[in-house]
Amino acid sequence: MRQADDFAVLIAFALAFWCYAVHAGPAEEQREENLRRMARIQNATALAAPKAPSAAYAMQIALAVRKSIHLDTEIKGNPEAVVRIETASDGRILNHNLVQSSGVVEWDTSVLQAIVRTERLPLEPNEALPKVIVFHFRPNE
Repeated sequence: MRQADDFAVLIAFALAFWCYAVHAGPAEEQREENLRRMARIQNATALAAPKAPSAAYAMQIALAVRKSIHLDTEIKGNPEAVVRIETASDGRILNHNLVQSSGVVEWDTSVLQAIVRTERLPLEPNEALPKVIVFHFRPNE
């Protein structure tokens, strides 16, 4: 009886292996094709994604706007106004909008007016000016 059990296990194992070989082949090929496709998409995305500006250049861009902020009233606390700016490749500011109000109308207005006064952001050799920049402005920073 022991030989019959061993033979049945061997047959079951062979049958399972055969089923795997028959059905796993196409699935494995599909899996490998999916991995190749994902790698192509990732490489294309990496090539198409613009390089982020260096920290020094990002600071230079922020300072270009910050120096144009004129505030006649004292602001209590350190409220944050978040502004989205769209730029042209030559640095011109094409559009801007307040994404998140600081809760202080005077501060929000001063920041938006500063962007209008700035008109153009500085360009730097070997640096990419992002098409869209999100600034976080606080009066005490």
